[in-house]
Amino acid sequence: MSTGRGPSRNSERIVLGNRPLRNYLLDVVLALNRGVDNVEILGKGRHISRAVALYNLLHGRLGDSLHLDKVEIGSVHEKGRRISYIRIVVSRRII
Repeated sequence: MSTGRGPSRNSERIVLGNRPLRNYLLDVVLALNRGVDNVEILGKGRHISRAVALYNLLHGRLGDSLHLDKVEIGSVHEKGRRISYIRIVVSRRII
C-alpha cells in the first residue's frame, strides 16, 4: 500500500472482513466471470490468513484456469498503528 494506487481500471478489489469465506469466494468467481482482468484480494491484520485461505480455495476450485499474478506483503500506518497486509492479485488464465 505504499504506492497509494488503487486497482487498475478493469480490476476489482476484495477486502476481507468477517463474512464467511464462501461469500468472498463467490465475489471473486463472479468478478472473473464478468470479464474483470484482475482481482485483488486484500487482507489486513488478522485477516491475512483468511486472504491466503481464500486464494487456496480459489486455486482448489478453479485449478489451472487461475493465474497468480502478484503477491505483496507490507505494512501501513492507520490510526497511529502499524497494520500488516497481504495483497494477492489473481486473473483468469484462458486455456
